[in-house]
Amino acid sequence: MLDYDFLNLSPIEFEVLTRDVLQLHLGVQLESFGQGKDSGIDLRYAKGSGLVIQCKRYTDFSVLLQALKKEIKTVEKLAPKRYILVTSVSMLPERKRKIAELFSPYILGPEDIFGREDLNNLLTQYPKVEKANFKLWLSSTTVLEKILGSQIINQSSFALEDIRSKVNIYVQNDSFPEASKILAENRYVIISGIPGIGKTTLAEVLIFDALARGYEEFIYISEGIAEGFRSYREGRKQIFLFDDFLGSNFLERNIGTNEEKQILKFIARIQQAPDKLLIFTTREYILMQASVIFEKFDQVAFVKTILDLSKYTTMVRARILYNHLFFHQIPYAYISEIIRQDYLMSFINHDNYNPRIIEYVANSRLWEKYSPKEFPTAMLEVFESPFKVWEHAFEYQISEECRAVLLCLLIADTNPEYEQVFSQVQIYTAQFSKNGKMSRSEFKRAIKELDNSFIMVHRHKQTVFLRFHNPSINDFLVAYLQADEHIQIQLISAGQQLRAMVEFFSTKGSFSKNRLNVSDEVKAVLETRLIRDFDMLLAPRTFYFDKEIHADNLIASKLHWMNIHLKYEKGDRVYHFIKETIRPLLYSEHIHNSSLNEFARVISDVYDEHDAIDLAIILDNLTPLICYDDDLAVLRNLEDAFPDAFAKYREADEDAYQQIFAPIIEEKTDTSSEDIEFLKEKIAELKELENGYEVYAGEAVYELEKRIEKLQYEQQQRENDEYWDDYPGGFDYKYNYADFKTYAARRDVSASPVRGMSESDQIENMFRSLE
Repeated sequence: MLDYDFLNLSPIEFEVLTRDVLQLHLGVQLESFGQGKDSGIDLRYAKGSGLVIQCKRYTDFSVLLQALKKEIKTVEKLAPKRYILVTSVSMLPERKRKIAELFSPYILGPEDIFGREDLNNLLTQYPKVEKANFKLWLSSTTVLEKILGSQIINQSSFALEDIRSKVNIYVQNDSFPEASKILAENRYVIISGIPGIGKTTLAEVLIFDALARGYEEFIYISEGIAEGFRSYREGRKQIFLFDDFLGSNFLERNIGTNEEKQILKFIARIQQAPDKLLIFTTREYILMQASVIFEKFDQVAFVKTILDLSKYTTMVRARILYNHLFFHQIPYAYISEIIRQDYLMSFINHDNYNPRIIEYVANSRLWEKYSPKEFPTAMLEVFESPFKVWEHAFEYQISEECRAVLLCLLIADTNPEYEQVFSQVQIYTAQFSKNGKMSRSEFKRAIKELDNSFIMVHRHKQTVFLRFHNPSINDFLVAYLQADEHIQIQLISAGQQLRAMVEFFSTKGSFSKNRLNVSDEVKAVLETRLIRDFDMLLAPRTFYFDKEIHADNLIASKLHWMNIHLKYEKGDRVYHFIKETIRPLLYSEHIHNSSLNEFARVISDVYDEHDAIDLAIILDNLTPLICYDDDLAVLRNLEDAFPDAFAKYREADEDAYQQIFAPIIEEKTDTSSEDIEFLKEKIAELKELENGYEVYAGEAVYELEKRIEKLQYEQQQRENDEYWDDYPGGFDYKYNYADFKTYAARRDVSASPVRGMSESDQIENMFRSLE
């Protein structure tokens, strides 16, 4: 039997769930009828006033009983022929008897009092209502345990309270079934929209749903699509999330590395797998930029899977605000002033309306800083100028230690660890804080002060990571620093991480708002610091498994990030520094596969045919490291920079050149796979390899074609023997989607309007019910 407590639903959501299930149980059409706390009516029979239904979402019977006693006079005034009570409180015979006596003769008997167990029983009888209210079952104990029991990797582990809080506040709307349908039909979905509209939240709800339905593993892709390829496992039900895949994760770092081709390949691979799902989120304007910049990004392939989240209805906007106010327990005195001063619809219809702004108001406990009468004006200021909110809080509401932490987080490495940020803060404060070097206890207090407002503290196994609570904070700090070159220079002087510094102060320009547009003066300070302190600056944190990394790789990596982020001309000091620093490494035998592309890219950018270098030795050292498609960029870069020397190298030993590709060809010749589409994809990749690099892969193609023929024959035999029903199918959301669409109108208050009430009146009454 079902055992929901219904506390993850707000009062209005509890009401519409009650409406859905009682309409089926009673065989009548009900309408919502909220008129504030004194009406005594939540639902009534649509054809008359003889039947009245009251919904009470409480946890304690004594509290419920006191609330009901206050409504006796109202019910007597209404004098309904039948009065039904539905509550989330558990009922016992004695409890029902007390309530029935209290409302006699309007409650006809105990059967007109539906407690928690009764409501669960009705949901068992009408499973479509349960399925349609996915928010209800998604946060059940059984489902949460299933989600938490699945394998979750790549710093993406969910905490129980995080899941509960996200699901509680989430407002069901057409975006979920639409995205579910796209995911079912395409195996992947791109969720696009304006910043803060709820892209990541929708993606997480889709992930929770998939894990609840039997998917075994969730992989969070943070750096690049290569993470997806590495984590892909045949025969395992996996769901991948590439959050903001065209923001800081892609356009800023991977220009020129053919990442766009790899993304398209990964999508194709996911689409051919019956046990894989892939979710992307992106800001739409960046998606448009990418389609212009990268020829291989054929936007037509994305059009059918782009989900526009900006078209929220007025009622959905209102429900988002309502849920945040309710679940964050904002005192009703403040809500009452919003209504009394006529601000409610101003917020809901504001041009800057954004769930992230509402989240800020709730998480920052903004109301605690104002009286109830002052609160609506203060909240309107948040809508009028979101950055002003962060500016006021940054300058006046947090300590100097907290400001130092936030500034240092800007120039920390990707996914910075707690200790790394602490080290950076100590260096910064030792030089520029009037209070001197920050102690560990001061840092700990600052993190506690910032947690869940400016930053998020994320734990994975034994490691603690820090990140900004949401992108708008990062955007604010960038805008704040843009006007203050003095602090820019301080951060340059104190920075530890070379990659983070050159990315943040990039002088080549960027597609992200999260980078500064530095002046020539700041650019000169940055270049001087990088050149002067190059040996002391830290290389990017890179995982090399269990192997010891040689210093040559760290130098090559740091030079690579300078090379791709600093704007320089041939002959200037940055150019000479990179060229002379890489020169002793040209013939290094210690370059690791993880640094292979970076090393070759630096060489090809600062050297050419006119330089006296032995390309053959460089290629002899690097080509044995080539194992994957991405590694072939080494050959392309060096061939472009040294066309004549490269041609001579190949002509000298064609067999050796062909052998370079042996590991890649072998990896693609997977004749153990039973996925015909996957095998066809490998054949296409091998032919692309032949055409692009003049490599012979005919034998591998032949082996794969034989494997496909055998699988097709076996499949035909199964069909002839009428066993084709056992052939593995895909993940099917269609049943759930149909159910959702069937009940979508019923669940939306605006879809069942009260006669004579405008939408704004319904919304106002909904908020009045919070008292």
